[in-house]
Amino acid sequence: MFTLLKSDSVSPHDLETILYGLDVETETYSQMLEILGNFERIRRQLEDDNKKLKTYQVSTFEKSSKISLFKKNVMLSIQRGLGEEVLWSFLCNDKSDTDSISEKETSRVDSFILACFSLSENHFQDIKKYDFITGFHRFLEKQTCSFSESLRNKLIRIIANICEGNDKGKIIIGLHINLSHIDLG
Repeated sequence: MFTLLKSDSVSPHDLETILYGLDVETETYSQMLEILGNFERIRRQLEDDNKKLKTYQVSTFEKSSKISLFKKNVMLSIQRGLGEEVLWSFLCNDKSDTDSISEKETSRVDSFILACFSLSENHFQDIKKYDFITGFHRFLEKQTCSFSESLRNKLIRIIANICEGNDKGKIIIGLHINLSHIDLG
């Protein structure tokens, strides 16, 4: 059997019980597997795209089909709807509570960028359907979203241009991003 958790965290018997759903009805176990399968699919997409972003330069991004998805998702993040609900969760715990964003959470901006780069309408629907919204950002906080400074600046400029004049956009742009060295023009 493979090790998922530290050996001192869960006994082998308890691990088998959890993995094989021995303490729950078959229908409940099937639902759990469906939820986990969908989470895994979304997680894999984000991890694969995170690897891509680490290798992308601005010119690569501009030639990529991902640029239109990124722009579309940034737009969705400032409009009422499912896209806003999902994407806003990467920035703060509660979309009405922008004070919940602290200095130690500045990586959430990079998580937001990765989510805009990766997630499709189908992902948004699954995140909502399986109730991942409230805790999904914690997964991305564990990912190291790192990409070139020039690409980050380009993505920030795109966000700034799309969000110009929008209150939510101002919040996104203002989130612990030092824009003084970025030409937003």
